[in-house]
Amino acid sequence: MKKIFTLLVAIGMITLAQAQYGSGKNSRDHRNDQSTVEKDYDNRYGSDRGYNGIMSPKKQMDLAIDRVNREYDWKIEKVKDQFFKSRSQKKREIRFLNEQRKREMRRTYAAFSKESRRHDYPNRRY
Repeated sequence: MKKIFTLLVAIGMITLAQAQYGSGKNSRDHRNDQSTVEKDYDNRYGSDRGYNGIMSPKKQMDLAIDRVNREYDWKIEKVKDQFFKSRSQKKREIRFLNEQRKREMRRTYAAFSKESRRHDYPNRRY
């Protein structure tokens, strides 16, 4: 009876250990999850689509910002995981990536602010 119990516990532990593989922070599947996250965005927060399935500009901007943040978070994690680089090189690259992220965010905000200004007053005739 003890042998059977020990065998079952050992099989259970092996099963649990294998179920944990690849679900941690170091999994390299972040880019593949991007389309799934964008598809599920409407389902989680309620469908905010207007006429003809057009997404609101605010939600489009949120998705673009989330995409930029995900992309640069992934790049920064990739730099942190590089074993053969010195700490100063990693800090320099991370600082450079954060500056790139800021530029990309400014570009995204500028693009959506121009678009919103363009559509504020469609029948401006005065």
